[in-house]
Amino acid sequence: TRLIYEGRFGLALKKAAAVHATGQSMALAAMLAARSAQRLHEPLKQKEWLEKAVQDDPKMQPACWMMEAEMLVEMQRFDEALVVLQRLHDASSGRHIAALQLELRARQGAGDEDEVKRIAHLLEKHDALMPDQMRALKIEKLSTPSGG
Repeated sequence: TRLIYEGRFGLALKKAAAVHATGQSMALAAMLAARSAQRLHEPLKQKEWLEKAVQDDPKMQPACWMMEAEMLVEMQRFDEALVVLQRLHDASSGRHIAALQLELRARQGAGDEDEVKRIAHLLEKHDALMPDQMRALKIEKLSTPSGG
């Protein structure tokens, strides 16, 4: 994990793959490898590691969906990200804040203004809107013909 935080994603991917090969903490190693592949902008490797993580420990599925949705948002594949986030929502009891924050970004990218407003309202109620998101939403509200 230290290598990921240092931004040394190539080395982190190699180390995580080596740990996975030992058979110890396989699901966690696969998740670290997937995160490293994501940061290296290698979606095929990320997908491969996410699949391994779920095979190694099915309880990793929600985390894998979050990571997959993050990558899709980064790639501006917003509709696909929303499908993945819906899977996460369907499988969990309620939505968690990080998933809502990610969904907000995906909805903004997809141009779904009504859902952006609804999710922003939910996040605001939980004091979970980032300052830059609040500023961006305020600017959007001011630029709408109705004035928000």
